[in-house]
Amino acid sequence: MVKIAVLDDEPVFLERISKKVDMYYKKCHMKAEIDCYSNGRVLLDEVKDGKRYDIYVLDIEVPDLSGVELGRKLREISEVCFILFITAYPQYAIEGYDSRAYRYILKDEWERRLEDTLAKIQKEMDDWNAPSYRITINDRLEKIPVKHIYYAKKDGKNVVFYTRD
Repeated sequence: MVKIAVLDDEPVFLERISKKVDMYYKKCHMKAEIDCYSNGRVLLDEVKDGKRYDIYVLDIEVPDLSGVELGRKLREISEVCFILFITAYPQYAIEGYDSRAYRYILKDEWERRLEDTLAKIQKEMDDWNAPSYRITINDRLEKIPVKHIYYAKKDGKNVVFYTRD
């Protein structure tokens, strides 16, 4: 199940975003838990208390705590999450990437871009969670997805993987 937090101080927009996210996951036959917030401090406090989300959809202009600052704090707490900014203010785009945001979407184009963005995030999440082997190649740790392995062969004390790459 994908856990998603949506933050926006405009109740109508908050509802529209959460419905669009819910519709996307239903269309994909996936379960999603979507929690809506109109206050950034409340979201941050819940995350500090142990609540975790895979995806954060954040407005930047929120009265109590800017989405950019919230994104930075969320990133400090959780390295493994996706942060999307949806806002009407393009001037914050560069600043928004300080929190290693996955994407920055303007409010006038969010309906067109949100579904595609969620699909790309889901693909990355699926790739992370796919069964794989971690092996050392030339002093570097590599991840080989099981689905890429054709066969493995023992070579002395080593195992040689034959993959599609």
